[in-house]
Amino acid sequence: MAARLPRPPKPPRQRRDGRAVALLYAHEGADVAIVYLPYEQPDAEETQRVVEEQGRTCLLLPGDLCDPDFCREVVAQTVRRFGRLNILANNSDDHMPREGLADLGSEAPLDRPAQPEDIAPAYVYLASDADSSSTVGEVIAVTGGIVDTR
Repeated sequence: MAARLPRPPKPPRQRRDGRAVALLYAHEGADVAIVYLPYEQPDAEETQRVVEEQGRTCLLLPGDLCDPDFCREVVAQTVRRFGRLNILANNSDDHMPREGLADLGSEAPLDRPAQPEDIAPAYVYLASDADSSSTVGEVIAVTGGIVDTR
């Protein structure tokens, strides 16, 4: 595998999509494994804290999902710890192109991209057999308020 360039630290106001999703899964009774880059350790520990406040377990797995061997190890560790893996939600924004991000969401009615509280319920809906089992071929647009496709 080719050597990767080091990633710069994120700006102080980080998005908390992963934390919101993990918290909602825990609230629904799920144990959670989260994968994050090593420089995100403080955020991962805070996510673990809020998940465990819900009475659930949160397995922390630092590493790089661009490494296929690491991905296989994440699955193996999760299955060893919890006995199975039911849902895989990849909501990483670390691989998004940086150009144009300053304007992301500027055309939305709320003048911002979707926030964690906008996005997390979509993950829970899709993970729920009772709610989404008959949803086929649909697109759930979590867009921070943009609903017009014209």
